[in-house]
Amino acid sequence: MLDPVQLGFSVVPEEDSPPLGHAAVDWLGWDGGVSGGRPSWLNPERIPSSDVALRCPECPASRMRFVAQLYCPLGGAEEGSDDGGDDHPCYHRSLYVFACPDCEGPCGCRVLRCQLPRVNPYFPEDPPEEDVARAELEKSWTKHRPETYGCVCEVCNFPSRIKCPVTSKNFCGERCSAEYKKFVYEPWLKDGKISTLDEYTKNAIAGRRLPSVYDRKEIVVEEEPEEEIGNGDDDAKVQRGADGALFPDDGGEEDDDDANMEQTDLNRIVSSVANGGTGKRVGAEDPVSTAFRDRLGRGGQAQGQVLRYSRWPGDASAVGDDEDDDDGNDDDDDDDDE
Repeated sequence: MLDPVQLGFSVVPEEDSPPLGHAAVDWLGWDGGVSGGRPSWLNPERIPSSDVALRCPECPASRMRFVAQLYCPLGGAEEGSDDGGDDHPCYHRSLYVFACPDCEGPCGCRVLRCQLPRVNPYFPEDPPEEDVARAELEKSWTKHRPETYGCVCEVCNFPSRIKCPVTSKNFCGERCSAEYKKFVYEPWLKDGKISTLDEYTKNAIAGRRLPSVYDRKEIVVEEEPEEEIGNGDDDAKVQRGADGALFPDDGGEEDDDDANMEQTDLNRIVSSVANGGTGKRVGAEDPVSTAFRDRLGRGGQAQGQVLRYSRWPGDASAVGDDEDDDDGNDDDDDDDDE
């Protein structure tokens, strides 16, 4: 029996929700991952340098931004499986996705990987099951925090190199320092220091005031629902061609031009970038991208997905079929693996 395709949906966390990603001690709740915000590190003691992780090979003057982190464990598989197990060295595994805001080609992306065994110095081997015990653990446990092992940048959460004498905060370099001063520190002074600077910083990041930090949301993973494809008139609703509207007009008052965008328009936009000058086009002519957009265009419960993957090799229901990427790691930037 083939394992199902998993879909990730971006959800705004509730105000009283526990910390997201690896900022939470209880790894049983890590689920799919986090999009936007700042990366939370699986290995807080071995964080890559921002000069390496955020350097764009195509735009030397630009700097990559954190897009998402995906929790993709290889441990804990069912008994008898060829993959996983409590003793797997990658029992915990996370992928960190970065992208350059100024690049349109595929070279403007980077994926870093980090893995840990189940028994490690940073997270408990068996988190408590009781709610009260879990809450107490979140307050008292500090081994998973990067600040325990050194200073991190206030903006990007990478290792810091400088401390600003004006704000008294740590930063990885002048770029983050200037951004923080302009969009957090100076507004904090202008608002009359209505709260502590730490609290103001937290709200500024949550409120998307820092241009280099995207909106922070939780990625919740669910199994892909089965499609119901009918006959006759129903076939038009699930048409697999590229001519159907990707964002159909629902008749609402706030409809704009995007609501009537055709799939062919999106294909033309995405495919307008050549891949490294080789003449090979990306986007519409890439079968993985085409299949992904085609699946979204068919609507249903899966239309809001931001992530689509199959964990196990040989799953025929996955969007892509990359024979050279059996373990899911070959596409990573190995120089930056942890």
